[in-house]
Amino acid sequence: MTDISHGAGAPAADRAANRYYFIAWRWHFYAGLYVIPFLLMLATTGLIMLWISWGAGLGAERMAVTQGEAVLPLSTLKAFRL
Repeated sequence: MTDISHGAGAPAADRAANRYYFIAWRWHFYAGLYVIPFLLMLATTGLIMLWISWGAGLGAERMAVTQGEAVLPLSTLKAFRL
């Protein structure tokens, strides 16, 4: 038993749909080839920027606080809150 819905005996609508599927797949492939290097470049430069900001101490990651002479009460510390 053979299936005649595919191949040479397939209706014209099925062949056209199959053709458009492969055209869409091809454009999707080419778009991926264009987009993937761009996304890799963005990820790499973003990682470099994070590493540089961490090393430079930007964003208060390495904020040094010197200890004062006396311990301040909690009510005084609350007054300095921004």
